[in-house]
Amino acid sequence: MRVYIPDSFLNDLEKGPSHAVKALRRLVRTGAVTLWSSRKIKINNLPVQKSWPEMKDGFFHLNLKKRKIKGGVVEHIIQTFDNQSVPLFTISRENDLLLEEVNAAVKRVITSGRFVLGSEVEKLEKELSAYLNVKYAVTVNSGTDALELALRALIDHAPAGVITTPFTFHATVEAIFNAEHIPFFVDITETGFLMDATAVENFLKRECRKGRDGWIHSSGIPLRALLPVHLYGEPCNMEELEEIARSAKLVIIEDAAQAFGAVLTRKNQSFFAGTVSDAGAFSFYPSKPLGALGDGGAVVTSSQKVAEAVKKLRDHCRSGATHEGIGRNSRLDELQAAILRVKLKHVEKFQKRREQVAAYYMKHQRLFNDNLHLPHPRNHVKRHAWHLFTIRACGSTGREWVSLLRKHNVESRIYYPHLITDLPFIFTCSPQKHTEFPNAKQRTQEVFSVPMGGALSQKEINRVVQALTSSKHTKRK
Repeated sequence: MRVYIPDSFLNDLEKGPSHAVKALRRLVRTGAVTLWSSRKIKINNLPVQKSWPEMKDGFFHLNLKKRKIKGGVVEHIIQTFDNQSVPLFTISRENDLLLEEVNAAVKRVITSGRFVLGSEVEKLEKELSAYLNVKYAVTVNSGTDALELALRALIDHAPAGVITTPFTFHATVEAIFNAEHIPFFVDITETGFLMDATAVENFLKRECRKGRDGWIHSSGIPLRALLPVHLYGEPCNMEELEEIARSAKLVIIEDAAQAFGAVLTRKNQSFFAGTVSDAGAFSFYPSKPLGALGDGGAVVTSSQKVAEAVKKLRDHCRSGATHEGIGRNSRLDELQAAILRVKLKHVEKFQKRREQVAAYYMKHQRLFNDNLHLPHPRNHVKRHAWHLFTIRACGSTGREWVSLLRKHNVESRIYYPHLITDLPFIFTCSPQKHTEFPNAKQRTQEVFSVPMGGALSQKEINRVVQALTSSKHTKRK
């Protein structure tokens, strides 16, 4: 058995078995996992020198079962880890692996005495632009604000209609309302999770008319934007949506909150999700593919005008010593920027591991029955970000599977158990006539997500597969 134990617990380990067990239980509860120290320690007065094998998959591996240590400490350690749940995310483990670099970055900011809109933010924005191969990146304090400020920068007059999907996190629609616009909803694809281009066309034909400056809803609200969501880390088919937006004179803002690092193909070329339209919005919430140690977000765009507008809006519309409008305080602080700079350097390593985990699940799909539909990326997806690995349970419900997996000590959750349009206040604020979205509604009943992260161990992945194959639900008919 292989386990990973933080250096910070060595002092507890040296005190004996009871202290070691308490320390490890506390460790597992917090989810913090990192590496053993290579220094000499004593366990029950027995000197132990740890020898290091090669690093593999970003971890040092130590086989504790081969250690002959008196007093039962090793046995306690093994038992403690055997009984722990497989986590849905591995945020703490990933952070622990970068702890030395993160500590140095934080110290650098503290020493500088500059905490807001300083050199760390400026450098991060340049590094994000370079990584994503886009002209401008403007950091803000959350993914929600990234969406809102992008909408405000791109649409001059409110209220305007913004077409989006009801199968998303609440922040997508919250941003539309906060920007003083009106959401209109279209269904997702029949077998997937993303906005259906045909549904957009049908909405325009069914409820709207063509005006001189674009399409107008039957209520008189002009339609000005299309807001597709790259859900779970899978990019939408932007080529199809761009064609519709162009003919309907709609700007496009991509909700790429869950899709940092995802790549799509468009006109036989590869682009990062969030970079192919008028603007893209990213979230740096801790669980995201590129996560801060708190909230954070960014707007990316190829338009200097949009970038300058977002920069102004995020800082009270400040212009020198005066102000040129009503903005807000949406600045990413220097500490989070410095931490994100560290994590951006390692984002590909953790992306690769998530891809390996996803591939392993896919490889073992033959062990599951035909009612479990795994998220195979569509043809236009060159790289899935795998923020979540979400499965469709056709013939049963996602809730059943969440309950079953938890019985096997495997964490699982449903993203999302209801549609945005199920919230009672939504249609009191929207004049939309057609309010049925059968594909999206069906997903809320089917979906459940299984562990996915850049620091899952092979044993943990095996446990997920075993849990998915051990139930009566998975027996082939």
